[in-house]
Amino acid sequence: MQFLIVTLFFSIFNVTKSVNKIPNLKYAHINKQLVEWQELVPTFTNFNQETGLFYSLWLEELTDYRSVDREYKRLIKNYANTTDIAPMGVVSPNVVNLSSIPWMHFEHFSSHQGAIKNNVTPMITSGKYEKVGSQLLMPVNIKVHHATVDGYHVSLFFEILQREMNR
Repeated sequence: MQFLIVTLFFSIFNVTKSVNKIPNLKYAHINKQLVEWQELVPTFTNFNQETGLFYSLWLEELTDYRSVDREYKRLIKNYANTTDIAPMGVVSPNVVNLSSIPWMHFEHFSSHQGAIKNNVTPMITSGKYEKVGSQLLMPVNIKVHHATVDGYHVSLFFEILQREMNR
């Protein structure tokens, strides 16, 4: 389980860092206006093993790997037994939605966000790591709104993410 926690954190850190390097991924639609956030913070779910339910957490100020690692571990420990879907309170509007399916490797994943009108917030899903030869592979899926993000921006995101994951 420790490897799972470390790899999930590592991907949260690097995915968020990568998203924040691409202005088109930082847009929001608020009061009929397109707004670009200065920085997005990751919101992610964690699993309560006793209840089988998920709850949302988020990290702020992604300054460096070590401080974020400490904060991530603190959040996971503090809220491990929560039954509240949002134990930290109201989620900030400048988020990137991160999801993980660490139990399975996938080639494609789609989550429906149709209930939220004009939602241009990216949704990024990662899956189970798989060792292939000497490489550790992690599936990553990104869902974006075509009004703000095009294929160019998606390919740029994956290029930056690969570079960050290789460090």
